[in-house]
Amino acid sequence: MKFIVFTWVMMLANSVLAVEIVAPVSKEIPELVWQLENGGQDSLQDYVQRQKRPVLLHFWAAWCTSCVHELPTMSQWQKSQDDVDVLFISLDQQMAQADFFIKKMKLEIPLCLASMGEAQRLGIRGLPVTILIDVDGVERGRVLGEFPWLNPQEVMKIIEYVQ
Repeated sequence: MKFIVFTWVMMLANSVLAVEIVAPVSKEIPELVWQLENGGQDSLQDYVQRQKRPVLLHFWAAWCTSCVHELPTMSQWQKSQDDVDVLFISLDQQMAQADFFIKKMKLEIPLCLASMGEAQRLGIRGLPVTILIDVDGVERGRVLGEFPWLNPQEVMKIIEYVQ
């Protein structure tokens, strides 16, 4: 499989942030099932079919320092999006951990929880990770690491992969 890799290095305060975008030519995404706050379950295939638009599948955890920094900006950015849907999937061990974090940070995102095993089937080895899925349910790329979601020029580079 061919991959295109882009790396951005940005200076933030006194730290360096590296973001890598890995874009497979085209890849069917394995099935993923997650738990909903109400105790039910949903699946990626069903979710993508219902949305009828590209999906950014974002994996995070309350224990992940980069996720703690990125999640508020991504949450803010997704509120203004009409052309793509963002699905936030926590990889915390328990729903209560993710729920506590979301409330503490005052985020307005749905509570969804998947297991590390489910994430590993998708090839996720670190957090945060955003998988870019087109309207047909095909993976078009991944954002590995913390991304500047409030920078319109950088975000357009991401959106181009799924449209």
